[in-house]
Formats: sequence, C-alpha cells, structure tokens
Amino acid sequence: MHLAPVTELKTNITERYADLSLTCPPGGLNSKVGRILQALCDQFNDLSSMDKLASVQAKVDGVKDTMRGNIDAALRNTDKLDDLDDRAVAIAASAGRFKDKTGDLKRTMQWRYIRMVIIMTLVIGAVLAVIIVPIVLTQKK
Repeated sequence: MHLAPVTELKTNITERYADLSLTCPPGGLNSKVGRILQALCDQFNDLSSMDKLASVQAKVDGVKDTMRGNIDAALRNTDKLDDLDDRAVAIAASAGRFKDKTGDLKRTMQWRYIRMVIIMTLVIGAVLAVIIVPIVLTQKK
C-alpha cells in the first residue's frame, strides 16, 4: 500500500487547518478538506498514472478484450463459411440434377423430332403415292 500519500494528506490538512479545526463545529471543514480529498481520489482513480504494473495490466486487459473480439469475429466468420459450404454442396447437387434432367429432355425432344420427320415423310410419301400412282396407271393405258 502507498502510505506516503496518506501521510502527505495528513500533513497537508494539519498544516492548513490545524487552528481552524479546533474552533469549528463538527463537519465545518467538509467543504475545505473535501477539495483536497477529491483531488487525491481523482489521482488514485487512474491507477495507471500511479503504478506501472497497473498501467501494464490495463494495456494487457485492452489487448485481451481486442483479441476476444477478434476471436468472436473469426468464429462468426467460420459459422458463415460453414453455411456457405452447405449451400454450395446443395447447389452443386441441384446443378447435377438439372444437368441430368436437361440431358433427358434433350434426348426426348430429339426422338420426337425424328418421329415427326418419319411421320411427315410417310405422309408425304402416301400423298405422292395417291397422286402419282393413278397418273402413272392412266398413262400406261
């Protein structure tokens, strides 16, 4: 403990108010001594100005708080990355299903086209046969 400031306070008060303290009523020095005590309290409120160890400890506490904040931010970012990874896997699976479905649809449409061409060829062939066969038969007679 620091006894020097307490001793200094006692000396300061007794030098200034020793005579007045003998004649004043109880609590009569409160306003005058209060200013001295307030200055001393203000001085000891900031321990870093009084004690090097307290100053270093305050800096360490500040760094610890900063590191806690950084670690919390890193953990939040890790959680977000995990969510993004899950979404990416889901999207990749969906893309694979989409690709399969588009391949199936393409083959279906190609077969429809081929069937349509065959049917159209047969219809045109039948129409031509109906038109050309009677003409050929009438010319042979």
